[in-house]
Amino acid sequence: MNEVQFGVRFYWGKTVGQISMSDEDTLGVLHDLIQKTLGWDSDHLYEFIMDGTPRNKHKVYSCKADLDYAAEPIFSGFAEETKIISLGLAQGQRFFYHFDYGEDWFFEIRVVKIRQIFEDVIPKILKRNGKMPAQY
Repeated sequence: MNEVQFGVRFYWGKTVGQISMSDEDTLGVLHDLIQKTLGWDSDHLYEFIMDGTPRNKHKVYSCKADLDYAAEPIFSGFAEETKIISLGLAQGQRFFYHFDYGEDWFFEIRVVKIRQIFEDVIPKILKRNGKMPAQY
């Protein structure tokens, strides 16, 4: 098992914080941790854009609530079912998180560290950087 640490920042630059989780956890768990770091409610659709840019998507994992996305050619799976280990991430790699398609909150997620461990990893927030903007 590996511990994976992610750095999270708003697409426009402000750093949100750093998160630690197991590579056996899912993108859905990553979504939950990002929301907790922000202090926001998780009451909107979301997606992870693994290849491309926020406006030029090639490979997307969406939340299960966004069933229409499953028919799109760029759909790669549901975030709640996709384990981090299955993504083949490397240290330094970046991808994007898009939350609330109306407000269009975009975040850059960067793999800060991947390390092998021999005990369970409890998903947690390692660092939160200052006051976050209001969700609404």
